[in-house]
Amino acid sequence: MNLNQGICALLLLLGSAAVPAANIHSTSESDAAATSYPRFIPRPEVQTEQRGNLQLTSVLAEGAVPYPGTLFTVLREEPDAYGKTRRTVLAASGPQAHGQFDLSPGRYLVQARNGAVTVELQVEVPQQGSLRQLVVLDAGELHLSSTLDAAGQPAERSWFKVLRPDTDSYGRPIRIQVAGNGYDQRASFVLPAGEYIAEASYGDAHTELSIRVEPAGVHHQNLVLNAGRLELFTTLVSDGERIGGTRISVHQRRTGDD
Repeated sequence: MNLNQGICALLLLLGSAAVPAANIHSTSESDAAATSYPRFIPRPEVQTEQRGNLQLTSVLAEGAVPYPGTLFTVLREEPDAYGKTRRTVLAASGPQAHGQFDLSPGRYLVQARNGAVTVELQVEVPQQGSLRQLVVLDAGELHLSSTLDAAGQPAERSWFKVLRPDTDSYGRPIRIQVAGNGYDQRASFVLPAGEYIAEASYGDAHTELSIRVEPAGVHHQNLVLNAGRLELFTTLVSDGERIGGTRISVHQRRTGDD
């Protein structure tokens, strides 16, 4: 045996002595079967959006024609980390009479707004095909105008308000403003069907009237302010030119005052 052969034999002897025999084993077929390997699990079918599968149409009442000016919003409702319902806006369309959306199948909340009207409803978008949903606003139109007197002298810069009679937590009557518009002689409103108080103001003149709005109804109402115009100005001398910077106040004399 030469020197190189002796060194190799010595290394083999030391290596076999360093590793206990109990720890030297081969992998059998049963061991391989028991070993856990990642397995492929098919992914659930992904639901894709379909074009135009939710089609909305707004009407003032059942059987009425499509009504323009409606803003449609599609939302998803889901609980947050505290269990409270959270709304997420997914899409919006309008203002118009029809709204069309591309959505994945599932349940959604639809919100429709037109004037002072807000309507919400749940819809279920199908797996196949599309859903055509009628959105009934249950509302009508109110057109207000104002005049200074019964003869029809216009009050060009009137402010109009629509109020709803109600009661507070103590049962006392109150008024809740539903809509307001103006500085014009006319104003138009879309309102939920019901009882209201229409109010017109022009300068210090004010009048109001109880009205009723019917579903799909169109109501025109003129409000007579029973008022007139008073024009005041100042001059330095009689028949002189008007001057500015003068403060003028007007007081109403009540019956019985001297």
